[in-house]
Amino acid sequence: MAFTADATPAQGRPPREGRSPTAGLSSPRASGGTAASALRAVAFDLDGTLYVGSRPVEGAAAVVALVRDRGLRTLFLTNTSSVGPRRLQERLAGYGIVALVDEIYSSASVTARYLAQRGYRVAYVIGLEGLHDEVRARGLAITTRPAEAEALVVGYAPDFDAAGLPTGFRPACEFVAANLDAHFPGEGGVSLPAARETVERVATRLGRGYDFCAGKPGTYMVDCVERDLGLTPGEICVVGDSVASDVAMARAAGCRSVLIGAEGAARGADAVVRRLDELPAALDRLTGA
Repeated sequence: MAFTADATPAQGRPPREGRSPTAGLSSPRASGGTAASALRAVAFDLDGTLYVGSRPVEGAAAVVALVRDRGLRTLFLTNTSSVGPRRLQERLAGYGIVALVDEIYSSASVTARYLAQRGYRVAYVIGLEGLHDEVRARGLAITTRPAEAEALVVGYAPDFDAAGLPTGFRPACEFVAANLDAHFPGEGGVSLPAARETVERVATRLGRGYDFCAGKPGTYMVDCVERDLGLTPGEICVVGDSVASDVAMARAAGCRSVLIGAEGAARGADAVVRRLDELPAALDRLTGA
């Protein structure tokens, strides 16, 4: 079957928490905040926003510190499915950015959280070791036998060979995409294939679409933040470099958003800035400060 990131997820069990990864992308969620809502948190994307490849974006540590000094919560929401929050905390620290583990949400960690929330015990996982580690840390066993799997989890897997994927998954096995990023930014302006390519290959091989997307552009990350920190979507501003991931998630969830590095119209974002160091002024404009 043909797979598109905009397609409605395959029919099946509704998620117990979170919303459809494509629902509401054209307009903010009805229960979300308005421009008059008090801003309480800024949720930074990582790849392409605070760092590119192995290099931090100039001024990133200072901007994060300034946001925090203004009394705003700083959160870090990333679609990387290759590592969990602790590894990301170490990486951010290396760039001079202070972050608590509980402030970091990766698509690997929220995917594992979703599986545990669903009550699954056994998963078939396609992805790098960090995704496997997060799934195990939530108490699930990982199997190589499709018939045993209650969930099929797919993240970034650059060496994945779809031809070698067994096809004996049960109809009730939930197909969970860690995220739907088509590309991620590499050093020197190079755009590299991301998890969506693997999700597409699996979907084509199995003849079915994914059932749930745990990362962006789905809104499950925002759901987790709401539950953990007691924030409402209107109190959160998402800052990132991707219309398809960061802005789409923010609009679907009812958050505000600032798009970094884009020229021209906001394309759905509440504000657009050319460089990260212009973010504080953009936040002032959004909040009327």
